[in-house]
Amino acid sequence: QLIGAAVAPWGVIGLAAVAWTIRNAAVAHAKGQLRGTGASVFLVSALRRVLPLVLYATFLLLPAVSALIFSSFLCDAFVYDDATGETRSFLQADYSLECSTPAHQRLKNWAFGLSPLWPVGVPVLYLVLLLAHQRAIRAGRTTKWVASTRFLWADYRPEASLWEVLEVLRKLTLTCFVLLIDERLEEARALVALLVS
Repeated sequence: QLIGAAVAPWGVIGLAAVAWTIRNAAVAHAKGQLRGTGASVFLVSALRRVLPLVLYATFLLLPAVSALIFSSFLCDAFVYDDATGETRSFLQADYSLECSTPAHQRLKNWAFGLSPLWPVGVPVLYLVLLLAHQRAIRAGRTTKWVASTRFLWADYRPEASLWEVLEVLRKLTLTCFVLLIDERLEEARALVALLVS
Protein backbone atom coordinates (compact mmCIF):
# COMPACT_ATOMS: atom_id res chain seq x y z
CA GLN A 1 0.00 0.00 0.00
CA LEU A 2 2.82 2.41 0.90
CA ILE A 3 4.74 1.75 -2.29
CA GLY A 4 1.67 2.09 -4.48
CA ALA A 5 0.55 5.32 -2.84
CA ALA A 6 4.00 6.88 -3.10
CA VAL A 7 4.96 5.71 -6.59
CA ALA A 8 1.60 5.63 -8.39
CA PRO A 9 1.13 9.42 -8.48
CA TRP A 10 4.54 9.84 -10.15
CA GLY A 11 3.51 7.15 -12.66
CA VAL A 12 0.24 8.95 -13.41
CA ILE A 13 2.06 12.28 -13.73
CA GLY A 14 4.61 10.63 -16.03
CA LEU A 15 1.90 9.06 -18.20
CA ALA A 16 0.04 12.37 -18.41
CA ALA A 17 3.28 14.10 -19.40
CA VAL A 18 3.99 11.51 -22.11
CA ALA A 19 0.42 11.69 -23.42
CA TRP A 20 0.55 15.49 -23.47
CA THR A 21 3.90 15.42 -25.28
CA ILE A 22 2.69 12.92 -27.88
CA ARG A 23 -0.46 14.94 -28.47
CA ASN A 24 1.53 18.16 -28.89
CA ALA A 25 4.02 16.41 -31.18
CA ALA A 26 1.18 15.12 -33.37
CA VAL A 27 -0.43 18.58 -33.56
CA ALA A 28 2.92 20.25 -34.29
CA HIS A 29 3.74 17.64 -36.92
CA ALA A 30 0.36 18.11 -38.60
CA LYS A 31 0.99 21.86 -38.76
CA GLY A 32 4.53 21.32 -40.05
CA GLN A 33 6.05 23.01 -36.99
CA LEU A 34 8.53 20.25 -36.17
CA ARG A 35 10.66 20.81 -39.26
CA GLY A 36 13.95 22.47 -38.42
CA THR A 37 13.63 22.04 -34.65
CA GLY A 38 15.62 19.47 -32.77
CA ALA A 39 14.13 16.82 -30.56
CA SER A 40 15.73 18.39 -27.49
CA VAL A 41 14.06 21.74 -28.19
CA PHE A 42 10.71 20.00 -28.51
CA LEU A 43 11.23 17.95 -25.33
CA VAL A 44 12.20 21.02 -23.29
CA SER A 45 9.11 22.80 -24.59
CA ALA A 46 6.96 19.78 -23.70
CA LEU A 47 8.46 19.66 -20.20
CA ARG A 48 7.71 23.35 -19.71
CA ARG A 49 4.11 22.85 -20.79
CA VAL A 50 3.55 19.88 -18.48
CA LEU A 51 5.26 21.50 -15.49
CA PRO A 52 2.12 23.25 -14.14
CA LEU A 53 0.33 19.86 -14.04
CA VAL A 54 3.26 18.37 -12.10
CA LEU A 55 3.25 21.29 -9.65
CA TYR A 56 -0.51 21.12 -9.05
CA ALA A 57 -0.46 17.34 -8.58
CA THR A 58 2.50 17.35 -6.20
CA PHE A 59 1.02 20.22 -4.22
CA LEU A 60 -2.28 18.39 -3.74
CA LEU A 61 -0.80 14.96 -2.98
CA LEU A 62 2.22 15.95 -0.89
CA PRO A 63 0.60 16.07 2.60
CA ALA A 64 -1.35 12.81 2.22
CA VAL A 65 1.44 10.77 0.65
CA SER A 66 4.04 12.13 3.09
CA ALA A 67 1.79 11.31 6.06
CA LEU A 68 1.43 7.76 4.73
CA ILE A 69 5.22 7.45 4.44
CA PHE A 70 5.73 8.75 7.98
CA SER A 71 3.04 6.45 9.37
CA SER A 72 5.51 3.60 8.79
CA PHE A 73 7.44 4.79 11.83
CA LEU A 74 4.54 5.15 14.28
CA CYS A 75 3.87 2.27 16.66
CA ASP A 76 1.51 1.79 19.60
CA ALA A 77 2.67 -0.22 22.61
CA PHE A 78 0.30 -2.62 24.37
CA VAL A 79 0.75 -4.62 27.57
CA TYR A 80 1.18 -8.23 26.46
CA ASP A 81 1.68 -9.91 29.82
CA ASP A 82 0.34 -8.24 32.97
CA ALA A 83 2.37 -10.46 35.25
CA THR A 84 5.73 -9.60 33.70
CA GLY A 85 4.82 -6.16 32.34
CA GLU A 86 5.96 -7.22 28.87
CA THR A 87 4.71 -4.96 26.11
CA ARG A 88 4.52 -5.37 22.37
CA SER A 89 4.31 -2.60 19.79
CA PHE A 90 2.21 -2.63 16.65
CA LEU A 91 2.10 -0.28 13.69
CA GLN A 92 -0.60 2.37 14.18
CA ALA A 93 -1.70 2.13 10.56
CA ASP A 94 -1.95 -1.69 10.65
CA TYR A 95 -2.21 -3.51 13.98
CA SER A 96 -1.50 -6.83 12.28
CA LEU A 97 2.14 -5.73 11.84
CA GLU A 98 4.29 -5.96 14.94
CA CYS A 99 7.00 -3.33 15.23
CA SER A 100 10.66 -4.33 15.60
CA THR A 101 10.14 -7.35 13.35
CA PRO A 102 11.89 -7.94 10.02
CA ALA A 103 8.64 -7.11 8.18
CA HIS A 104 8.40 -3.76 9.95
CA GLN A 105 12.08 -3.07 9.26
CA ARG A 106 11.46 -3.70 5.53
CA LEU A 107 8.53 -1.27 5.64
CA LYS A 108 10.70 1.36 7.34
CA ASN A 109 13.42 0.82 4.73
CA TRP A 110 10.84 1.45 2.00
CA ALA A 111 9.66 4.58 3.81
CA PHE A 112 13.24 5.89 4.03
CA GLY A 113 13.69 5.10 0.35
CA LEU A 114 10.48 6.87 -0.65
CA SER A 115 11.20 10.00 1.41
CA PRO A 116 13.35 11.55 -1.34
CA LEU A 117 10.35 11.33 -3.69
CA TRP A 118 7.86 13.21 -1.53
CA PRO A 119 8.62 14.92 1.80
CA VAL A 120 12.17 15.80 0.72
CA GLY A 121 12.02 15.77 -3.07
CA VAL A 122 8.99 17.95 -3.69
CA PRO A 123 10.18 20.93 -1.59
CA VAL A 124 13.62 20.61 -3.21
CA LEU A 125 11.98 20.57 -6.66
CA TYR A 126 10.05 23.74 -5.81
CA LEU A 127 13.17 25.43 -4.45
CA VAL A 128 15.29 24.55 -7.51
CA LEU A 129 12.61 25.79 -9.92
CA LEU A 130 12.14 29.05 -8.03
CA LEU A 131 15.86 29.70 -7.61
CA ALA A 132 16.50 29.03 -11.30
CA HIS A 133 14.03 31.77 -12.29
CA GLN A 134 14.43 34.10 -9.32
CA ARG A 135 15.89 37.03 -11.31
CA ALA A 136 13.10 36.99 -13.87
CA ILE A 137 10.42 36.71 -11.19
CA ARG A 138 11.84 39.61 -9.19
CA ALA A 139 12.29 41.73 -12.32
CA GLY A 140 8.70 41.05 -13.37
CA ARG A 141 9.76 39.43 -16.66
CA THR A 142 7.38 36.74 -17.80
CA THR A 143 9.39 34.11 -19.61
CA LYS A 144 7.85 30.80 -20.62
CA TRP A 145 9.52 29.06 -17.65
CA VAL A 146 8.42 31.76 -15.22
CA ALA A 147 4.86 31.34 -16.48
CA SER A 148 5.15 27.56 -15.99
CA THR A 149 6.13 28.01 -12.35
CA ARG A 150 3.58 30.75 -11.67
CA PHE A 151 1.61 28.44 -9.38
CA LEU A 152 4.47 28.55 -6.86
CA TRP A 153 5.00 32.30 -6.63
CA ALA A 154 1.92 34.14 -7.95
CA ASP A 155 0.34 34.64 -4.49
CA TYR A 156 3.42 36.42 -3.13
CA ARG A 157 5.28 39.63 -3.81
CA PRO A 158 8.25 39.10 -6.16
CA GLU A 159 10.78 39.55 -3.34
CA ALA A 160 9.01 36.81 -1.35
CA SER A 161 8.64 34.36 -4.24
CA LEU A 162 10.46 31.60 -2.32
CA TRP A 163 7.86 31.70 0.46
CA GLU A 164 5.90 28.76 -0.95
CA VAL A 165 8.83 26.46 -0.16
CA LEU A 166 8.71 27.57 3.49
CA GLU A 167 4.95 27.15 3.52
CA VAL A 168 5.25 23.58 2.20
CA LEU A 169 7.87 22.79 4.85
CA ARG A 170 5.57 24.24 7.52
CA LYS A 171 2.71 22.01 6.35
CA LEU A 172 4.96 18.96 6.31
CA THR A 173 6.21 19.74 9.79
CA LEU A 174 2.67 20.01 11.14
CA THR A 175 1.38 16.89 9.38
CA CYS A 176 4.44 14.62 9.32
CA PHE A 177 7.71 15.65 10.93
CA VAL A 178 6.11 16.39 14.30
CA LEU A 179 4.92 12.77 14.41
CA LEU A 180 8.52 11.61 14.59
CA ILE A 181 8.79 13.10 18.09
CA ASP A 182 8.21 10.34 20.63
CA GLU A 183 4.55 9.98 21.57
CA ARG A 184 5.44 10.21 25.26
CA LEU A 185 6.69 13.76 24.66
CA GLU A 186 3.31 15.27 23.86
CA GLU A 187 4.37 18.68 25.15
CA ALA A 188 7.36 18.71 22.79
CA ARG A 189 5.09 17.84 19.86
CA ALA A 190 2.69 20.61 20.79
CA LEU A 191 5.52 23.11 21.27
CA VAL A 192 7.07 22.34 17.89
CA ALA A 193 3.65 22.58 16.24
CA LEU A 194 2.97 25.94 17.91
CA LEU A 195 6.38 27.34 17.00
CA VAL A 196 6.02 26.29 13.36
CA SER A 197 2.44 27.43 12.93
